[in-house]
Amino acid sequence: MTRLMAAAPSTMLRAALSPVEGAAADHTSMLDLMAQSGWIGLVILLLSVVALFLVLQSAWTIRRSRLLPEDFLVKAYRALEQRHFTEVERLARADGSLAARFVSAAMAQRRLGHAEMLRALDETARRETLKLYQWVGYVALVGTIAPMLGLLGTVVGMIAAFMALGTAGAPTRELVSEGIYLALLTTAEGLTLAIPCVIAHAVFRNVVEGLSLEAVAVADRFIAPFRPTRTRHSAPRDRATADSSAAGTGEDR
Repeated sequence: MTRLMAAAPSTMLRAALSPVEGAAADHTSMLDLMAQSGWIGLVILLLSVVALFLVLQSAWTIRRSRLLPEDFLVKAYRALEQRHFTEVERLARADGSLAARFVSAAMAQRRLGHAEMLRALDETARRETLKLYQWVGYVALVGTIAPMLGLLGTVVGMIAAFMALGTAGAPTRELVSEGIYLALLTTAEGLTLAIPCVIAHAVFRNVVEGLSLEAVAVADRFIAPFRPTRTRHSAPRDRATADSSAAGTGEDR
C-alpha cells in the first residue's frame, strides 16, 4: 500500500505529460491544441481576438500625436503670446484633440473669470479621461476573465479525470490523462491570454494618466493670464478686442 501511494504522484505526472509529449512529437499546432481544449478553448480563442482588437484600438486612441498634437500647440502658443484669446478658442474648437478640448472648455469661460475657467477645465478633464479609460478598462476585463476560464477548464478536466477513475473497472493511463491534459491545456491558454492583457492594461493606464496630466498642464498655461492677483484689475482683454474697440467697432464676441 505504501509503495502504491508513493508511486501514484509519479504515475499521474507521467500521465499528464504523455499527451503533451505526443503532441510535441506529432508537431501539433496551436490551433490543434485549441481544438482539443473543447468549447472552453474556443471561448478563450474568441476572447484573444477581442483582446487583440482592444489593444490595437487603445494603442491608436491614446497616441501622443493624437492627444497632444504639436501643430495645434505651436499655433495656440503663438496666439497666446499675442494675447489673441479668441483665436486660441477657435483653434481649440477646430482641432478637437484632448489638449484642444481642455483649452476650449477653459477659454469658453474666460469672460466669467479664473475660477469658472478652472471649474470647466476640471469637469472636462474628468469626462475626457474617463472616455480614454473605457478602452483600457476593457483590456483589463479580458485579462480578468481569461484566467477564470482557464480555471473552469481545470475543474472540468479534473472532474473528467476522477470520473474516469471511478467508472472504469481498471482505469488506464489514457483515461486519466485525458482529463488532466484538458485541465492543464485550458489553464495554459487562459494564462497565455491574461498575462499580455494585464501588462497592456498597466502600460495603457500609465500612458493615459501621463498624457491627461500633461494636457491639463497645457490648458493651465492658457488660464494663467486670467489668474487674479492681490491688486484688483480687470480680466485680460483679447488683443483683437482691444484693437476693434480702439477702432470703434465694439467688443470682440
